[in-house]
Amino acid sequence: MLGTQPFSKNLITISGDIGSGKSAVGKAVAAVLGFDYMSSGAIQREEAAARNMSILQLNQFAETHPEIDYAIDERIAQLGRTKDKLLIDSRMAWHFVPHSFKVFLVTEPAIAAQRIMAALRNNESYQDLAQAMQEIQARRASESKRFMQFYGVDLTDQSQFDLVINTSHVSIQAEVKVLTDCFQAWQKTEPFEKRWFFTK
Repeated sequence: MLGTQPFSKNLITISGDIGSGKSAVGKAVAAVLGFDYMSSGAIQREEAAARNMSILQLNQFAETHPEIDYAIDERIAQLGRTKDKLLIDSRMAWHFVPHSFKVFLVTEPAIAAQRIMAALRNNESYQDLAQAMQEIQARRASESKRFMQFYGVDLTDQSQFDLVINTSHVSIQAEVKVLTDCFQAWQKTEPFEKRWFFTK
């Protein structure tokens, strides 16, 4: 069962749009802070490969097989209960580790698709940008459906997060600085800007 975690000021959870750069930013922030890094996306890709499925196929399969999400969620909740100095890159970690510093990354759909195509992941290949955008939107719809069905959570509600960053037109270095600065202010209960929307 997913239990209640003890309070810690050394936990960060990063959620956000598919292709928003969660993994790249998360790894960089963890390195700067000396935190461990964990990604539920990597777990999902391993599960998809084991079942000979694409990520989209796994997401759609999970709509009627909740044990897939529950196993990943329980692992994340357990980390939140037992670990310190940890950054978790996961769409739902903020929900299962509610005492963490909760970050949400947003990005424009075309930019998200370009990033995912450039990553050349084994089970995420697309013929062109249009197909990538279509399948990414289908994945997001599948995830949103499952999260609302299983947990009553609307992932698009950005008010649930401590910090929101639009990553469409900003360098990873700038994102890392914003995130670490805001996190350290949050640790000290100091005020900080909670919405960052960079322009070209």
